[in-house]
Amino acid sequence: MARRFLSLALAALIPVAAMAATPPAGHVNFVACPILQDTATVPCWMADYQGQRYYLTIQTDASGEIYPPFLGHQALIEGVVSDEPNICGGKVLKPVKISVLPDLDPACNVMLPDDGRYTVPFAPRGPGPRAPVAELIARGLREAQPPGGARPPPPSPPFVEKTFTLYFEYDAQRATRSIREMQAALVYAEAIKARRVEIMAWRAAPLLSNGERPAEPEWLAERRAKELAAVMADIGIDPSTMDVRWQSAAVKGDGVDDWQDRRATIRVIP
Repeated sequence: MARRFLSLALAALIPVAAMAATPPAGHVNFVACPILQDTATVPCWMADYQGQRYYLTIQTDASGEIYPPFLGHQALIEGVVSDEPNICGGKVLKPVKISVLPDLDPACNVMLPDDGRYTVPFAPRGPGPRAPVAELIARGLREAQPPGGARPPPPSPPFVEKTFTLYFEYDAQRATRSIREMQAALVYAEAIKARRVEIMAWRAAPLLSNGERPAEPEWLAERRAKELAAVMADIGIDPSTMDVRWQSAAVKGDGVDDWQDRRATIRVIP
């Protein structure tokens, strides 16, 4: 009887073990070389996955809502397939998060010329002579400004405890795309003469559409936390008032908004 029960239990477990976890329908998470498609208006960034071409964003500078990827690097793409009409010949991912991977990949160098088929109506090209697409990219990088614009204004009393959340690109030590939130935390901590600042950071393992779960390096959560602490110290926050912690174990994603697992929080206490 005991042997029969054990056999039934093992049989019930086999299908579960054999099934690889994947993101839910409509979510696509993958690593690919970005493709730059020139148009009569502005260039589009695209990526191919399993025979399907996806539209990511237009070429813009760092002040845009979505940072474009780079040629010469693969990118982690995490998005939701939209029912909006195709843009530049690709299915629209909206929302989409793009993490440029640090290692150089010379195979990621595809730039498709304008063949007259595509335009981007919501981003018309300005008047004057049309610059080559490579020049537009270089200009965007030169003119890039931190998102959010100017430094936030100082807060007014009464002062209360606040928590600021910063998000990171995959495998990134610095929250370069959460500059506005970082500025807000710095301004608040400085203005209220914070009695205590608690910093907590995580690393993550997003779930890709192919079932893989690539984990960020084990040391990354610690680096993220200490980097934020160093920035706080630079503006005059006494290191003795800071509690700096991190979670070494990677947060396992489920394929839905896994980018939110790559985060750190700054808790400012009056």
